[in-house]
Amino acid sequence: MKVWRISIPVMLAAASPVLSRSDDPSSSALAFFDALRTGDSAAVDSLASSQALEVVELMLADLRNSLRNDRDATMTRLRAAGYPADAGEPDEWTPREYLRLTVSLPIMTARYSTYSMEITGESRSGRRATLSVTFTGSSGIEIPSVVVLEEEDGIWKVSSFMGLNSFP
Repeated sequence: MKVWRISIPVMLAAASPVLSRSDDPSSSALAFFDALRTGDSAAVDSLASSQALEVVELMLADLRNSLRNDRDATMTRLRAAGYPADAGEPDEWTPREYLRLTVSLPIMTARYSTYSMEITGESRSGRRATLSVTFTGSSGIEIPSVVVLEEEDGIWKVSSFMGLNSFP
């Protein structure tokens, strides 16, 4: 069993999707975590699986419903979360644009920057890998979780990751 611990940003090369072209889904999970911690939206986008983008698409549909129900309140909430004024109209965002804009928000990087992640186990079934992980907050509180990855086009991409389905 491999145990990886990350408590400071992984070297920049680890965020490269090229390094994720391996038989080791752990490197993709670590690169994804580092990208979330630093707000590297391009790296998160490149390491997000099609299944993860389906979840983002559902969240975007909820956002669009909110805009239809109360545009002013929804736009106020988006501005308060830190979405840039020049990001265009949320009704026109693609799931990838929504993912990239959200990952780069200070509120999102703050969510991950106080944690370290330790990979404690791995199981695989075909092109799917499930990593057992423990997130440890700066206060020492440990949160056990799993990271699910799918192999797509020879790259291990993240399908499920703590907090990825709860955009501000």
